[in-house]
Formats: sequence, C-alpha cells, structure tokens
Amino acid sequence: MWAFDKNEEGDKVPAFEPREMPDERRTIAATRLAAATHGAASACKRAVRRDRSEFGEPDVLYCHRLVPDPAKPV
Repeated sequence: MWAFDKNEEGDKVPAFEPREMPDERRTIAATRLAAATHGAASACKRAVRRDRSEFGEPDVLYCHRLVPDPAKPV
C-alpha cells in the first residue's frame, strides 16, 4: 500500500514508505482510508519467491487517482 501527496512543485511524492499488509481485504480498507487523507493511494499484490528474491508483476487491488507505476521505484 502506498499513499502520495504533492510537494511545493506539484510533483507526487510518497506520503510514507510502502507498507505490506496481511491480506487483500485489509489492504484495500487501509488504502481507502489513506485515500481520504492523501492526494492519491494505491495497493497492489505480487507473487513472491523469497528463496530466489523474485517478484512477479504487480496486480492492482485498489487505486485512487493517478499514482506512479508500482513496478518502478519512486
């Protein structure tokens, strides 16, 4: 889950570090709550193979307003 605000130049910047959540239901609920107090919010899930440090492509669960691509570092 990520949330974003705009800085003085109008660029979107992270409101806080991305957060991992325990399940999809709580992820969507927390992202909706963040969207109420920040300019944008997004949540996605990824398949992970921790033994190989491999991450699959992100699958968007919830998106409020336009946010940066979750596959690219902020």
